Amino acid sequence: MHFCFSHLRFYCIIESIIYFINNSRNSCEFFEERMFVMDTIMEAVKLIENNQAEKGIQLLGDYLSKANDDEKYTIAELYRQWGHLQDARLILEDLLKRYPDESDLKTSLADIFIELEEDEPAITLLNEIEKDDTAYIQALIQLADLYQAQGLFEVSEQKLLTAKQLAPGEVVIDFAL
Repeated sequence: MHFCFSHLRFYCIIESIIYFINNSRNSCEFFEERMFVMDTIMEAVKLIENNQAEKGIQLLGDYLSKANDDEKYTIAELYRQWGHLQDARLILEDLLKRYPDESDLKTSLADIFIELEEDEPAITLLNEIEKDDTAYIQALIQLADLYQAQGLFEVSEQKLLTAKQLAPGEVVIDFAL
């Protein structure tokens, strides 16, 4: 689900090739559409970098409805980086409805809740991440940080000790303990 922005063009090309193999009709239209949306995202980034933030944000908003789910995730991450937390939140909440087991969505959305000082929804999302998930240790560390900020030092320590048992070599956990 999570794609680095620098790999978005490659992803669009691969997606188009797969579509072409599966559907010989309209494959060129599909390829052009994917490239157009990807180019739009890149153009929005350039606008932001050139101090034209309002135009860049508007461009992303206009093309959000045409983006696929991976591109929506990329747009949400860009919104988050640029401080448009409510816009990012709306996109991620929509994606989480469609992908309720996707831990990247949960951790990203939890980060936004934390930045918005909405700890309870963040805690709820992080507690939903299963023990066998690769994001579980990250969730434990985030939970420990949240509980410590709330003054619940024993709960925080328990989360860190659990993380330490699962990842004994993780330096971040040692530092937090």
